[in-house]
Amino acid sequence: MAITLLPGGVKRTYYSNLASCSNNHHLSQVLTPLRAVLDSLPVPIVEHIVVDEYWATVVWHSEGVSGKNGADYDMKYSWLMRAQPEGVEGELELKIVEVIGFYDGQKVTDVFQGYDLAALRNGTA
Repeated sequence: MAITLLPGGVKRTYYSNLASCSNNHHLSQVLTPLRAVLDSLPVPIVEHIVVDEYWATVVWHSEGVSGKNGADYDMKYSWLMRAQPEGVEGELELKIVEVIGFYDGQKVTDVFQGYDLAALRNGTA
């Protein structure tokens, strides 16, 4: 079974000080602040993918990622993803509708050390 990533409508639930959020919320509350504090965003190096019908687990890690404050941001990630069929008969694709991500909470805390997280989220930092 192949999983096609499609934009829009993805619900994400993160553990390690992050709450359930929509795409726009995820962008403003997670990606925008990370872009502000990291030298570069992590590039996934996939270790394992396990798929069972509409669920998949991806274990991956990143290398060579650090915060602008010098904090090490290399870590191992695990994402549990749920997909649902979308489209018409014969041309169905799977759209990811939920992602539960697990992160190293201490590394996330360390990379934001010294920053005003609220200002980063609001784009005023």
